[in-house]
Amino acid sequence: MLDESLLDAPEALARADTRGLLRGAAESGARVRTAARHAAEAGVADLNPDGRPRAVLVAGPGAAGSCTADLLGALSGGNIPVSLIGPTGVAPAPGALRWALPGWAGPLDLLVIATPDGTEPGLPRLVEQAYRRGCALVAVAPGHSPLAGAVAQARGLMVPLATSSYGLPGTGTGTGPAPYATPPPDEPPNTAPTTTRPEEQPQGPPPEGALGEPAPSGGHPHHATPPHIEPPGTAPDEVTGPALPGTLWALLTPLLMLVDRIGLISAPPAALQQVADRLDRVAERCGPAIATYTNPAKTLAAELAGALPLLWTEGPVAAASGRRFAGLLASLAGRPALAA
Repeated sequence: MLDESLLDAPEALARADTRGLLRGAAESGARVRTAARHAAEAGVADLNPDGRPRAVLVAGPGAAGSCTADLLGALSGGNIPVSLIGPTGVAPAPGALRWALPGWAGPLDLLVIATPDGTEPGLPRLVEQAYRRGCALVAVAPGHSPLAGAVAQARGLMVPLATSSYGLPGTGTGTGPAPYATPPPDEPPNTAPTTTRPEEQPQGPPPEGALGEPAPSGGHPHHATPPHIEPPGTAPDEVTGPALPGTLWALLTPLLMLVDRIGLISAPPAALQQVADRLDRVAERCGPAIATYTNPAKTLAAELAGALPLLWTEGPVAAASGRRFAGLLASLAGRPALAA
């Protein structure tokens, strides 16, 4: 049940917000700007693809994969297929998940990996599959994760995840224990170095891939898979990374720049700056210090208390947003909702 007395008590709200969700939502605009800068520095803005890929395949744990695929598919307007590679495994824990390319995937296709963690053992294996088949590869993940090393070895494009600018005690991204924190001097680091046997190095210039980047012609990346560290937010009483405020924006922004470069949508830097500015204005209008009677977020929270909302949408982009909102209500507030 919602305690409406908290709504107009900013200090009480801050004490109740043990996961830092309010501050995370307020910094969404900043994470869009940081993510755009990371993508530009990684070379997304310099891509000159020779035509569009035949299909875009999206992989990632939980909402990172499903929401990214849903939104990219809606924004592309059906110009090319955007498909989610659903994970399989013996348990829902990220360490037990596995991903596999469809049998038809090849050099004409683009694989996109989005994850706020990067230590899932199944994702480097997916990268190896993509390398063997010659798929173009782009990933958004923490820069020092095992996945980042695997993508680099596979000659893919790696964009470091824009992390939160603040941290809760003992956290790296505001979601839980930092999986890549510097270990004490007497402990080894969490990630193992990656290696490639000399005889497996691709020989000669590889053919062009779906992004106009060199695609592999033979061999495959060989990397050591370190023991999996469960990502922050996977405990039963917590939420997964992509459900946290700002995380989806950090994952989605570089991919919007990517699909702009390959001609699927129009998302120039000026448009992303406008998105960031709009998020800032919403954060100001809906902040915890703003009174309920002038605060749309607090008013909506009070109206949703004890209700079963029906989220009525029109059009593919609005429908994807409605599904995202319904998912957030379930994962963060424990409230059922119907998206139509």
